[in-house]
Amino acid sequence: MKKLLNKIKSKIKTTTKRRKNTSPTPKICLHETKKDNFKTKRKQLKISFGTWQYFDFIWKYKNIIYMGIFPITLIIWAFVIFGPIFTVKHIQILRNDNITEMNLAYSSVENIRDERIVYLDEEVIKEKMKEYQNNIKNIDITFNLPDTIEIKLDSYPIYFNTIINEKTYYITQNGTLIPGKPREEFKNIVIKNTISNTTLPDYNQIFHQEHIENIYNAYNYLEENILTSKVKLIDYYPIEREVHFKLENDVLLIYTLSRSLDEQIEKTVIYDTEHNPISDNNVIYIDFRVREQVWENKKEKIFYCTKETEYQCYENLKKIYSLYE
Repeated sequence: MKKLLNKIKSKIKTTTKRRKNTSPTPKICLHETKKDNFKTKRKQLKISFGTWQYFDFIWKYKNIIYMGIFPITLIIWAFVIFGPIFTVKHIQILRNDNITEMNLAYSSVENIRDERIVYLDEEVIKEKMKEYQNNIKNIDITFNLPDTIEIKLDSYPIYFNTIINEKTYYITQNGTLIPGKPREEFKNIVIKNTISNTTLPDYNQIFHQEHIENIYNAYNYLEENILTSKVKLIDYYPIEREVHFKLENDVLLIYTLSRSLDEQIEKTVIYDTEHNPISDNNVIYIDFRVREQVWENKKEKIFYCTKETEYQCYENLKKIYSLYE
């Protein structure tokens, strides 16, 4: 019995081995070209898929993204406008001259301190600074964030020295009075007009800019091109709109500021070249104001008075022009 059982077991084992041996061995074949193509396609698909996926993501969630950006932007603007930064804490004023009063300059802009920079109007600042000092010509404003304003000032140049109500001043190009001691580089001018003691002329534009410029230009032209005798004194009559140049030889040249001085200077040249030299001490005054032509040659008359009738000359000035009362 045992022998039978052993034979059966041995047959079963043999059959099993045969089955295992008879089964075909699997073959694995990897084609390199296919593998490379697969890799290439995989790479291409990966890049293409990633790019489109990015845009697809943006498009799909755009509303959520916009909803996030808008409140963030709003918060930033609110912080800039209403927050503690971007307010004026420091004011720096620089001047390119030596006549602008710095204390007045700072006083004129003190109201903008602690104000929001985004609310400030440059033109309003400039206008107020010029109201405090009429001699200021140019103002350059720079905002240095977060809290500083830098202001650069330029004044009109000084043209003359003068004295008003026993106080010395400079007269700038635009007719503003600046308190200061007389300087030798500027010519003295006498103002033949009474300014009330109750009026504060300091840093105010008292005289016409056109008048001051014309007087200054006429003086320089006469000194450089015509006169051999220098100008000793300049009298300015704001109400009458006239200017008188008193020369070192005591000859008086009278001009009106109601019309162009160029025409009158031209008449001065004609008198000096075609009549008598202005340096001639025999003349009391020469009046270039009258525009009366001599019809024969269409030249304007030039009125002058000599020392032969000196008394009558001064009487004429008193009577006709009321300048030497």
